[in-house]
Amino acid sequence: MTAAACVGTPPFEVTQIWHSRYDDDPGHIWLRSMFRDVSVSLS
Repeated sequence: MTAAACVGTPPFEVTQIWHSRYDDDPGHIWLRSMFRDVSVSLS
């Protein structure tokens, strides 16, 4: 389900940051890719 915002919002940037110990964690890699894929599909 999606809905338009009831007020105008200016564009904004979303940045992902994480501790370096999670760089190679398979679950974390997957989660970051999901966020990236969704954000690309919305832009």
